[in-house]
Amino acid sequence: MNVKRIVVGAVAGVACLAASYGDTRICAVQLDLARQKESPSFVSNYMSRVQSVGYNTIVLYLEDRVKTPSYRYPSDADSYSPAEMSALVQYGMSLGLDVVPVVSPLGHTERFLAHPEMAKYGEQCEGVGRWGKTENPGCFCLENPEARAWMEKYISEVVSVFPGKNLHLGFDETWNLGYCTRCRPIVEKEGLAALYMRHVNWAHGLANRLGKRMWMWDDYFEYFDPKVLETVPRDILMCQWNYDTGIERTGPRSHFGGRLRRNILATYERLGFECLVCPWFDYENVRTFTEYAASHKTAGYFFTQWEMETDFHSIFFPRVLAAAELWSGGGSVVRGDWITKGLRRCFPSLDSETLRMLEGLMFDQSKLKFTTVTKENILNGRQAASKLRYWRTALELLRRHRSRPGAGDVPLDPFSEAAFVEDIVVRTEMAILCEETRTAGRYLLMPDRSEADSSAAKDRLLEIRARWRELVARRERQWAVWRPGINSKKEAAYREHLPKLIEELVSMPSVAADDEWLIEVDLAMIDTHGRPQCKAEVLVNGEWKAIAEGVWKPQRSDGPYSAKCYPVKLVGVPTALRLTATGYGDCGLCHVSLRNRFHRVVPSKIVSTTGRVQDAENLLVDDFRGMRIGLPDCTAAFLSQELSRATSSVECELRDEM
Repeated sequence: MNVKRIVVGAVAGVACLAASYGDTRICAVQLDLARQKESPSFVSNYMSRVQSVGYNTIVLYLEDRVKTPSYRYPSDADSYSPAEMSALVQYGMSLGLDVVPVVSPLGHTERFLAHPEMAKYGEQCEGVGRWGKTENPGCFCLENPEARAWMEKYISEVVSVFPGKNLHLGFDETWNLGYCTRCRPIVEKEGLAALYMRHVNWAHGLANRLGKRMWMWDDYFEYFDPKVLETVPRDILMCQWNYDTGIERTGPRSHFGGRLRRNILATYERLGFECLVCPWFDYENVRTFTEYAASHKTAGYFFTQWEMETDFHSIFFPRVLAAAELWSGGGSVVRGDWITKGLRRCFPSLDSETLRMLEGLMFDQSKLKFTTVTKENILNGRQAASKLRYWRTALELLRRHRSRPGAGDVPLDPFSEAAFVEDIVVRTEMAILCEETRTAGRYLLMPDRSEADSSAAKDRLLEIRARWRELVARRERQWAVWRPGINSKKEAAYREHLPKLIEELVSMPSVAADDEWLIEVDLAMIDTHGRPQCKAEVLVNGEWKAIAEGVWKPQRSDGPYSAKCYPVKLVGVPTALRLTATGYGDCGLCHVSLRNRFHRVVPSKIVSTTGRVQDAENLLVDDFRGMRIGLPDCTAAFLSQELSRATSSVECELRDEM
């Protein structure tokens, strides 16, 4: 196959990385077709565009998206036929692309298991998995001979239309592995790693029988003894994915388990594995991962993209092109011109000022990626008000570009500059409206709100709702042109969620009722990647009542110190508080208070503690010293279901400050 050799340009202080594995290095990009189906014409268009900028491999993340003779349950509209997929593969190959399918036989099988006929093949968790209650375990039980035989047949059917030599079999995030009645005894006797490796070896054998080289995500090895990795067949291509914005030259940190730093690429070199470096759409993640990889031997790069159910590709495709510029030597890490070059390919006619403003928007992609506004996130997390002026300025510049003759209609080509601008304008204004809803809605959730503030907030929310509906109408026209005949339940829910929330907010009384309380929990988290499951209960009128429950940790952008707030309905004044924690990692609690219009109650005396509680007395003072509750060792809890269920608690008396 005639493909472009990819050589990474020199990084400051690091020698240029040349191809080490033959004449061809892998330069791959992924389309997530499992979470969001795209039309065959879109996929073909995408293939030709990424090939033209230097990618030589396209990875199609499929899960269950291909309907085969053994898997006839999904509708035709919700799947690809083998003939449709074969045509796409043949087209990609005609461009010189290696087309690699991803079918996950273990984790990420929730789409398979959503069909009643398939539910019997899942880990029968009796409704409880690693993260608590679950209706769909999202994990096949490959210890079930019938499930394993079915999966072998399905993968064989899918792979039959992919003539290439590579097959990606997933194996990431298999959270509920080992929780069913068949697998739990194996974990208790041999350990989770032993069960996982049984399935890896089975998959490796299947790939060999199909004449393919197995690729896999490598994140689960973070939880196991390093010696486990030494038992993995060396011809498996490891896909090292890590989405941190700042990966150090000494190696990335683990995703979970205390965030242990590992020089994983050096480990792969020592053990003789080939691996791909797998960043995603964050520019800083691409840059720092590339800098880290530059001093190690790798098989190439793999740009991943995920979960496009509420997104078009306007804020993602420029990043795909920018990464190609960087990895092909067309851009410099030091100068950062690879980012501008990627943008310029997508927006050739924008003036320099607008392009710079757009680049700033791209760096703030986490806010432009559609997220649902809820009462909880109105009260929690930092407000983006400081960025609204910037967004509005960028929006005004882009609108001028969009207002050229003919721009009133939705552009037909989703990869055109006009389409990208059209989408970014709409999504930016929707992001602004979401942030404005959070700002106005917060006034209506405060127990000490004034009638004047409530009236102003309600007026603004009604204006937001009217404008939102106009944008939804525009969004529906975009969808009809760019994804005709393709549905997304998440997209439909996103369009509807804000008017529903606003209706609920504006119906609230302008002055808080006596039973409206707010619990405020001040956090100081050392490990913000843990998952402590916490609960707060209060004693009111002689009875204990649960008032707040969830994973208490800050958003990543908040840093270690943050607060969790929950609206609560209570008749009477609480006299005692009980806090419990279970799960993965400990929770740092600085202070807890409850307030309504007339009262603010705070801890006054520690009554008792159970389990792992450190410095409980610090809860009595409203400062940042804090107490710690729960098991700090995430990895130990991850490997032991008994430890992950262990509960720690603290009970204290409350006093009224007002």
